[in-house]
Amino acid sequence: MPYEDAELRVFWHPGTGRDPRLLITFGDLVSLRRPHSFFAEAPVRKAGLACLGFVARTPNWYLPGIMEPAWAAVDPLLRPFVRRMTYGGSMGGYAAIRHSRRLGATEVLALCPQWSLDPAECEGHRPGYVAHFRPAMRGMGIRTQHVSGRVTVLADLGDRGDAGHAALLSRHVPGLRVVGVPMAGHHVTAILAGTDNLLGLVAACAAPDDRDLGAVVQTARRASPVRARNLLAAAIRRRPAAAARLARHERMGLDGSADHVRRLHAPLVAALMRAGRADAAAEHARWAAGLAVSPEDAATLRALAGLPEPVFEDAAGELAADRPIRTVHGTILVFDPGARRLRHVPPADAAGMPRVLLSGGATARLCVEGAKGLAGLAVDPTGFATVRPAIGSPGVTAFRVGPAAGAAASVVLRGPGGYLCAARNGSVSADRGVARAWETFRLA
Repeated sequence: MPYEDAELRVFWHPGTGRDPRLLITFGDLVSLRRPHSFFAEAPVRKAGLACLGFVARTPNWYLPGIMEPAWAAVDPLLRPFVRRMTYGGSMGGYAAIRHSRRLGATEVLALCPQWSLDPAECEGHRPGYVAHFRPAMRGMGIRTQHVSGRVTVLADLGDRGDAGHAALLSRHVPGLRVVGVPMAGHHVTAILAGTDNLLGLVAACAAPDDRDLGAVVQTARRASPVRARNLLAAAIRRRPAAAARLARHERMGLDGSADHVRRLHAPLVAALMRAGRADAAAEHARWAAGLAVSPEDAATLRALAGLPEPVFEDAAGELAADRPIRTVHGTILVFDPGARRLRHVPPADAAGMPRVLLSGGATARLCVEGAKGLAGLAVDPTGFATVRPAIGSPGVTAFRVGPAAGAAASVVLRGPGGYLCAARNGSVSADRGVARAWETFRLA
C-alpha cells in the first residue's frame, strides 16, 4: 500500500508484465464497505494486470484536495507505463475522468459517472447524492483541462439521473464517447463485473471504433440478472400477468431480501390485484412470502393479496412433533450423533440415528427424542448440530415456518442463516437464500 490517510487508500498490484498497460481504478460507494480491497481487484489479480487502485474511505468523490497528498507516492509507480487506463464506476467514474490528465491517461472508462454533485452548476439537472454533498464540492464539475485520453462513458440513458450526467459530460468533455447500456439503471458496474468483461473492456476501449465495445456490453447485459430484474420491473407496470410468469424464471434469481420485496414482489402483487387477477396475486404472494427474510415483509405480501396469516396446525389443533420430516427425495431428516450433523436418509437406513422432529407453530424448533422428552437442536448454517437438554434451552435454533410455493401440505423452514436444505448427496444445511424444491419439506 504506497499511500494511506483518513480519506484515501492506494493499493499497488505489480501484475505479471504480460500486458504493457497500467490500469488505474477508483472505487465507488460500495467500496466503502470493503476497505481492504480495491475496485476490480479479483479480475485484476486473475488476469495478472498491473494496477494502481484508489479507494476512498469516505464519500469524498476523490476531490483534488483529497488526492493531492497521494501524488508523490504514486508518481514513481506511473513512470514505467506509457499506456495508462483509468477506470471506475459512479463516484469512481467521476474520478477516472476528473484525474485523467494528472495521471496521464491514454484511455478512460467511466461507468455511470457523475459530472458534478453541485446543483448550482448542473444547469437544472438534479445531480442526486444530496446526502453526500459537502461545501468543498462546489464547482467540482469536470472541465476540458482536467481530461486526457480517449474518454468512454457507459450508462443507461433511460435512467434520468445518469442520462443527465452523461449530457453534462458531453458538453464539457470534447470527443466523449457515450455507449448506452439499456435497462441497467445505475447498476452498470454490477452488469459488467468479472474478468472476461474487464479484459474485453480494456481491449475495446483502445479499438478505433465502437463495435468491440458494443459487443462486450451487449453480451454482459443479456447475461445479467440485473437487466432481467429491470425488465421485470417494467413488465410489472405494463403487463403484470406476464411479469408473474417471468418472476419465477431461474434466470431472475429473485430472493426474499427486503430490496426484492420492495422493488419487485410487492409491486407485482399490487399490480395483479389492480388488474383483477386475485388468484395470480395470491399465488405469487404465497411464493414470495415463503422466500421473505423478514416476517414483516411476508405479512405485507400476504396482506396485499388479501390472504390470512398462515396457521400450521394438524387436526388436533397443534403442530405435530411426533412425526418425521420428509424431503422431496423421499428421505427423512435424522441427526447423526457421531458426526454431530443433520442428514437425510431413506427411512430403512435410519437405524441408530434419531429422527429429527419439528415442534412449535409459525416459529418452530428442530428436536430429537431424548431420555427426558424432546431435546432441542442448535443448528448452524452448515448443518452442524448440537443437542440441548430441552426445546426451550438457550441456543436452540428457531426456524420460521412458511408455506412452500406450489406444494400442498408442504413447508419451508428458515433459520438465521437461510433456508433448511436437503441436498441430493444426503447433506443438510441451513444457508440457502432462496427456497426451491430441496428446501421443501413435508411433515410425514
